[in-house]
Amino acid sequence: MAKIKYVADAPVTLEEKLRNWYQRERLLIHRGIIAALVLTLLGLGWYFWSARQDQRAWLALSELDEYDQMAFPYVMSPVAPERWQELKNLLQEKQLVPVEELSRLKAGEEMRTSVPLDLLEQGTTLLRLRRLEDALARYSGSTAAPFLRYQRVLGYYRARDWARCRSAMEELSRRHPGHLVTELVKSNGTLGALPAGDSAGPAAWPRPKTTPPAPQAVVHTTRGDLTFLLLEDDAPLAVANFITLADAHFYDGLFFYRAEANRSVAVGCPLGTGQGEPGYFLPEEKNGLRHLPGMLAMEAGQDRRQSGSRVALSLAANQWSEEGTVFGKILAGLEVAEKLTTEDRVLGISITGKRDTDYASRVKKL
Repeated sequence: MAKIKYVADAPVTLEEKLRNWYQRERLLIHRGIIAALVLTLLGLGWYFWSARQDQRAWLALSELDEYDQMAFPYVMSPVAPERWQELKNLLQEKQLVPVEELSRLKAGEEMRTSVPLDLLEQGTTLLRLRRLEDALARYSGSTAAPFLRYQRVLGYYRARDWARCRSAMEELSRRHPGHLVTELVKSNGTLGALPAGDSAGPAAWPRPKTTPPAPQAVVHTTRGDLTFLLLEDDAPLAVANFITLADAHFYDGLFFYRAEANRSVAVGCPLGTGQGEPGYFLPEEKNGLRHLPGMLAMEAGQDRRQSGSRVALSLAANQWSEEGTVFGKILAGLEVAEKLTTEDRVLGISITGKRDTDYASRVKKL
């Protein structure tokens, strides 16, 4: 049997080894460059996507002001028509307005005066919370998320839903420890002392009663006129007191003893110092309305007793104030109020749309 002879492989030269090594290294470099480019593109895509998400989150946060303007029109800028339609749909969904009244109600700016203030506040609070929950579901990782969660705490506080308010505070503290808004919530005494137990929140708000239109007051000043809607259903005693004093020309000629464009304007002190009274103090009515921009309220003194005549129009938000009965909201003339000074005075007050009530008899019982 013949033997098989193997021919030995030709020896690999140094030149060939260098060429093979160069080709392998060049392939690795090419792959590395491609991987770096892919990672860079992914990083840029993530950056621009995150920036876009942040932009949308901040936009959603800014749009919340529109719901406040619907019930508390401090900035009298028009509200988008779809917002009013949202409110009308909500009133129908929650059956907060009788069907026959809802059919006559038009979705638009006139809802500010045709819908009672408590319904406006209830409806806009619910819509605001819905928008907040939707925004947090979409943008929970954005830079605006702490502020969205902070606004959710405020929203549930406004809705008097203590269980969800506490839960929202806990989530804010857990997700954003040490953040500015977290420390702000912790340092707020009102939030730190929420009522025990759980309220039913907006779902338990009672359906409104059909009542006559609320009276209106036109305050004539040396700068111009201010028109207010007097919330008689929410503060019957304060409204009766104000109408009685206005009819008696108590406010005629009185100077505004405080006029701060970034805070409030106040009138009703016969001494002009902010310490005078008509001879009595008015009991405070706890109606849940807050001292928001555009709201008219009785003044509370340093001894926490509520004045019998001094009233103040809020021009800046004070979300936690609970002192002094809120009994009206401005309908027209806000630009006049912002220009008032302590040299301006009341020329007279005209009351229209009075209900068939003897207002003076309520005040005499004090």
